[in-house]
Amino acid sequence: DDESPVMNFGQSLDMDGRFACVSDLNYFYLFRRTANENDEYEDGYENKIGDNNNNNITWVQFDKMERGRERYGKCSIANNTFAIQSYVSSTKKALQLYEYDEELQGVVPLQDRFERFGPMTLGLDRLVYLKPPPPSSSGSGGGGGVFVYHREEEEGDDNVTETSGSSSSGIFILRQELSPDHASPKGMLAIDNGLIVVGEKKWVHIYSEQEDGVWVETETITFEKPYKEFLFSGHNLVGVNGDGVQVFNVESCV
Repeated sequence: DDESPVMNFGQSLDMDGRFACVSDLNYFYLFRRTANENDEYEDGYENKIGDNNNNNITWVQFDKMERGRERYGKCSIANNTFAIQSYVSSTKKALQLYEYDEELQGVVPLQDRFERFGPMTLGLDRLVYLKPPPPSSSGSGGGGGVFVYHREEEEGDDNVTETSGSSSSGIFILRQELSPDHASPKGMLAIDNGLIVVGEKKWVHIYSEQEDGVWVETETITFEKPYKEFLFSGHNLVGVNGDGVQVFNVESCV
């Protein structure tokens, strides 16, 4: 029903379980997977997303959010939690966490937004973001901190926004600041399977979550040639450069 133009739809995409977020130049579009004609989700369909014979599964757009500035921002999903980074004014950028509410069939704010937010990624009950180095350290290695938030119960915290219908089971609270020697807003930041990976050109820092919730750097990798891009999933680290693609198994870092 929205008649506004869609420009470069699919510019970015994130997906987890039955939720997806797709962007064009100006908006984030939020989708959920449904499993029957009544627009309801049924248990047992989790692994049938690729089953072309199951015609009951459809994707339904349930929300649309402005990016605030063309091409800027990111949407990250973990389970039923959404982290959406965008411009909230002509000069101010921030990150807002949402949770999908089954009764409302939409997302509700989980807590107050984070101001001046850098590159981020969302994991299951974990949020990681990179604070860019100050202008004075521009052009030098390092200087940016990596902040790790854990989702925890925190009754009475001033950072919580009470929202009708919210099924929140906790908010994201700062647990630790990491200080890798090499971190860049244009580099890599990923979290998966209890590992945080921070990468930039020739260097990768890998942190492992311990039983007490503390993150410890377990490996620093230095490559002979720089990589244009790093990707991380499971225990596989993928480096991309002009020579092709290399895959490294980092399971030993857990």
